[in-house]
Amino acid sequence: QLYLGANYIEESREDSDKYKIYGLNLVYQNPEITEFRIDYAESENINSEKYFSDDGGITYREISLNNNNQAQAWNFEYSKVLTEAKDLEFNTFYSNKEAGFNSGSQYLEKDKENYGLALIQEKERKENEISYEKDISGENETDIYNLRFWRQQTEQRSYELELENKVKKEADKEDEKTLNAALGFDHQFDSGNKIYGSQQFTLDKSEEAERNNITTLGGEIKREKWRYSAEASAGDQENILLGAGYMLNQDSEIYTNYEREFGDDFSTETTFGANTAVSDKTTITAEHRIVDDEDENKQSNVIGLDYLASNNLTLSFDYTRSDVEKADSEDFKRDIVGGALTYTENNFRSSNRIEYRVDDKSEKFEQLVLKSNSRWKYNEEFNYLSEIEYSKEKEDGEDRFFEGTIGMAYRPINNTKLNYLFKYTYLDQKNYLNLDTGRELGDYAAEKSQILALDLIYDLNKKWQLTEKIAYKNSEVKLNSFNDSWARSETYLWANKIDYALREDLNLFVEYRILENKLVDDRKDGFLVGAYKGFNNNTKVGIGYNFTDFNDDLTNLSYEA
Repeated sequence: QLYLGANYIEESREDSDKYKIYGLNLVYQNPEITEFRIDYAESENINSEKYFSDDGGITYREISLNNNNQAQAWNFEYSKVLTEAKDLEFNTFYSNKEAGFNSGSQYLEKDKENYGLALIQEKERKENEISYEKDISGENETDIYNLRFWRQQTEQRSYELELENKVKKEADKEDEKTLNAALGFDHQFDSGNKIYGSQQFTLDKSEEAERNNITTLGGEIKREKWRYSAEASAGDQENILLGAGYMLNQDSEIYTNYEREFGDDFSTETTFGANTAVSDKTTITAEHRIVDDEDENKQSNVIGLDYLASNNLTLSFDYTRSDVEKADSEDFKRDIVGGALTYTENNFRSSNRIEYRVDDKSEKFEQLVLKSNSRWKYNEEFNYLSEIEYSKEKEDGEDRFFEGTIGMAYRPINNTKLNYLFKYTYLDQKNYLNLDTGRELGDYAAEKSQILALDLIYDLNKKWQLTEKIAYKNSEVKLNSFNDSWARSETYLWANKIDYALREDLNLFVEYRILENKLVDDRKDGFLVGAYKGFNNNTKVGIGYNFTDFNDDLTNLSYEA
């Protein structure tokens, strides 16, 4: 059987030229034995404003196209059954899309080429597959070799074993090589209900690649409009998730979730909520949350609204009412009104949030908080950041805090052994004592400071790393908050740190640091030793001993470290 198809779409807009996409597809089928397919498409002009992300959706940038942008796409697929028993099948494909190709729902900024082949054996209650795939996007290439075995033990239970060897090549970077394995099972009780589990781990990898060892067990149950779920993970990430939901109609659902995270700062959070989509751009959510950790228990009622103003601008509004039980002070009620704005464009992302908080207790507490952080990836070598935190608190007196930071990271492409980190911080805080608490004058000094910090990190070899940190703080302080006179202070910090990689995920280090304060003519120095273990989720857990009594952060300097 031979099928020939064609399509043509044309769309006109007042603010742009016509958008066109047209294509042909040819399909040949020899029933149950062979299938051959060819697709061709060509797009012209743009369909709408498009935004492109090359980091998984973290940042987006708008794509500018000229009105005569044309691009083509080809796709070839071939499948053939190799045996009379029809238990062995060969598949292969090739796809090529030019940069600028626009399908209406997807835009490609880079040339993209994919091809691969697979040999699949299917017999009663078992399936074996060996495959290879290559993905080329611009200058980046990824090769994936895969071996998969699936066995159905019973009508309800199946097992799967998979081995994957991946080689990722990027321009100006070392190749990332990983050999991963996964073993999983799935048990279907009836339609929509199941339990599942998996163990994934990295058998071998190159120094540049990341490791990911996780054990997971979960289940799902569906009963008409009801759904239930449970999942637990252990390894590099450890947590428990429980959930249930009920669909009131197509756009509305009520639900409950429970999550517990394990680690040094364990916590549990229970949520009861409902959400409804009132339009394509607006969603309303209402929740009751219970959060419990080592320091406090908090119950909150939250109502929020998310509005997608454009493809790169999201606005959020929320109100929270909480009952707070503190372990070491009186219980009270808390009201929070907040709003947030998130903007992404090109390699730039900015997140901003403002909150007004009132704690209704014997000494009424009011607080206004503003937080803003921005990240800009200028190119492969330069990254910039800015952070602003402002708060104004009012009890019997008034406290005010402002901290602004700008920073830069420079990682030369031509010298990957050396990294530079620079940060400038401006700090301004004015604190007024609450005399009813019995605090001594000067417990909370007013301060205006400027802090400069520079870190130089040099990889001596694969085992040894040297870090040099120099920081300078110029301050004006009030030793007594009610005194109008300011005292000038200068503080210097110099830290010398050397790391040794005992193994890939375990490091030992020793550091010698010097701290000098000109105001009191004081000089301190000493050693710090320790070890830390790295995990795949960008987390490090360490232990050490500080032979000094100070830390290495001049912004929040402590003499009880």
